Amino acid sequence: MVEEDWELRYKWLSDPEVNSTLTAGNGMPLTPSTIRERTRKYAESNEKSVYHTILNEAAEPIGNAQLFKIDPWNRNAELGLWIGEKSAWGKGYGTEVIGILVQFAFNRLNLHKVYLTVDSDNLRAIRCYEKAGFHHDGILRDEVFKNGQYVNRIYMSVLKTDLIQT
Repeated sequence: MVEEDWELRYKWLSDPEVNSTLTAGNGMPLTPSTIRERTRKYAESNEKSVYHTILNEAAEPIGNAQLFKIDPWNRNAELGLWIGEKSAWGKGYGTEVIGILVQFAFNRLNLHKVYLTVDSDNLRAIRCYEKAGFHHDGILRDEVFKNGQYVNRIYMSVLKTDLIQT
């Protein structure tokens, strides 16, 4: 990710439909300065996280993916992914990127587990994570309040041994 990505990220995050798919998406408007500052931080090197801009075949940005909360002691990290370009939804980019990030986590970072949380109403993302080998580990009941109601959050993970066995 590079700092110059902030304007495109702002466009994507300002779209209510895109924002509603994000675990952090609570519907609160984000200012350009907030997005610019976050993007600047994400572009900096950091041993606890790696942030990437997802490109399509034409090398156009379509979303973001990250491994964060990298814990070398317990050998795990949290995965985050979002496709901001709605024309790229449902085309398999998410599953492909997850596979690449998980392999990077296991083979390059020598992690044992990659985990994530996803809102229970985000069925497209849940299917994508399942196709990439993630298992349902639990449900955080009424974890977030969005669109006037409480929504469960699903905790999912994949272990390095899960992929070796398959």
